[in-house]
Amino acid sequence: MPRGLARGSLLWRLAPVAWMLLVFLLSSQSGISDPFDLPGWLPADKLAHAGLFGVLSALLYMAGLRPTLAVAVAALYGVVDEVHQMFVPGRNPDILDWLADIAGAAVGVWLVYYPSREARSAGESVE
Repeated sequence: MPRGLARGSLLWRLAPVAWMLLVFLLSSQSGISDPFDLPGWLPADKLAHAGLFGVLSALLYMAGLRPTLAVAVAALYGVVDEVHQMFVPGRNPDILDWLADIAGAAVGVWLVYYPSREARSAGESVE
């Protein structure tokens, strides 16, 4: 892997900060509509929360944090996000949004960590 893309490199350390800024800016919007026109029975807002925080935890892992710490930091930022929404007109904090954040964070870090773990163990068994 090129040096700039190695896990823990400066690029990976900046990526979660940039992503957190994006989440903050999205949370600052008073009304965000569903850009995909999903069916009403599908919880689009929960899927959005899970996706945003899944990416965040994956970026935190790539920045060098252990998987459990990456999920914990993403979950903590989920609390910050929900508290921030208390001060945005038209937005309300929701514990279910936070639970979606945590679920997404766990899945996100797993999707990045598990394949890399499998690749490492496969490399060790070949030698």
